[in-house]
Amino acid sequence: KDPAKALRMTTRQTLIDIW
Repeated sequence: KDPAKALRMTTRQTLIDIW
């Protein structure tokens, strides 16, 4: 429900995917 939190989670997921 929190856009900022969701975005942060997405960013973290992306970083994990890149790594």
